[in-house]
Amino acid sequence: MDQLSAFLHTPAWERFQRAIDAPVQRYADELYIQHSIPRGHYWQSSRCAISTKWEIPDFAKQAWFLRLDPDMQTSSENLEKYAKDHSLPLLSTTAFQPRQTSVVTLDDEETVLSRMKAKFRYNMRVAEKHEVIIELHHTNVLEQYPRFWKLLSETAERQNFRTHGKAYYESMIRELEKDGMVHMGISTIDGEDLAIILVITCGNVATYLHSASSLVRRETKSLNLLHWNMIKWAMENGITLYDLWGTHAVQDENGEWNEIKDHASAGTTYFKLGFGGTIHEYPGTYDLVLRKIPYTLYTKVRAIRSRKRAFQ
Repeated sequence: MDQLSAFLHTPAWERFQRAIDAPVQRYADELYIQHSIPRGHYWQSSRCAISTKWEIPDFAKQAWFLRLDPDMQTSSENLEKYAKDHSLPLLSTTAFQPRQTSVVTLDDEETVLSRMKAKFRYNMRVAEKHEVIIELHHTNVLEQYPRFWKLLSETAERQNFRTHGKAYYESMIRELEKDGMVHMGISTIDGEDLAIILVITCGNVATYLHSASSLVRRETKSLNLLHWNMIKWAMENGITLYDLWGTHAVQDENGEWNEIKDHASAGTTYFKLGFGGTIHEYPGTYDLVLRKIPYTLYTKVRAIRSRKRAFQ
């Protein structure tokens, strides 16, 4: 199992899935989640380890397909071999989890700061100059949820992206908080919330999973200082990796990673690259097809619906 995404297979994450009424099963101690589709269903597992002894779990054999997101290259190769040996179609599909992420190694404060881009460090000083207040909540996190949801809703409307429903994040925080895995950072000034981040810890990894920000006082650059305070807390508590959970970057001729200029997430990627982390790339997401005719119909219907949405 990939240590960077191990939280996706924890008992806490399983409780969370059950809390939002998602059918779940375990195979090789990893979590599989059932998704309903018209007249059928499929099973999905994120960052799963596909060993040479991997088999289709009994509970999944009646599904139309399995959507698998292998945790490393060897798992991808084993999955390809399994599909070939059993004459099953294996098709690349839209990524369920980020295909690329940037991970900051937390050695010590001086070293972590030295890897950051100069602009990132400068923006931290800007926030300090503006006397931005940083709150870190590691217990009673659910009490802060209304602040998170308010700012997330505003961010989604402003940037025109869809969020999960209110109960989704509330259930996530409630279930993960029971195991001390969820942490919320909030930056404020003059009593106004400027930015909020939601971080999940599991083992030696802290994962920056969700965030929201306000248009108010953006010149304060509070998000930089907010992350730096969460990173310092992580180092003080034995965390050695800070996973930024999703980038879209490419390497230039000098081996430097840069954001894709015309990509929708270019701004977010630019910000995350400022931490000076190491890029990790995953092999992708695959559909292992068990029922060829229903699967073909399913993909055609999805394509038609996607085209309709694109023209609306």
